[in-house]
Amino acid sequence: MGRVLNLRRDGQPAGSVYIGRGRRGQDAPFGNPHQIGKLSREQVVEAYERDLKQNDALVSRIRNEIADRDVVCFCAPAMCHGHVIVKVATMDDSALAAWKADPNDLVIASWSPADDRQASFGFRERPTRFSR
Repeated sequence: MGRVLNLRRDGQPAGSVYIGRGRRGQDAPFGNPHQIGKLSREQVVEAYERDLKQNDALVSRIRNEIADRDVVCFCAPAMCHGHVIVKVATMDDSALAAWKADPNDLVIASWSPADDRQASFGFRERPTRFSR
């Protein structure tokens, strides 16, 4: 199964796919057009997922081009549209059909930080700091 990696921390391993927003002159078909600011992180990821459910061409492209590859962005290990991309890329056909048919079935609703900690290499939790 593909992992969501952080570009700053992990670099871009061979075979991985950059899913962030494009820079000048860069094609970025998997980037999330919704930006944090007026909306929260959760809201922009949910908006991406809801848009994706309506975009058969992009779903097909994700399934064909990403499949079991790692994806790279700047958000991980925080919640990210990359978690949606990886889940959609790896769903079997019946799970995909059920996901697309139910507007309230959101991948991101079941996301947990532990999902990415277990899947991503090189991640160490920050130690808890206690106030005196």
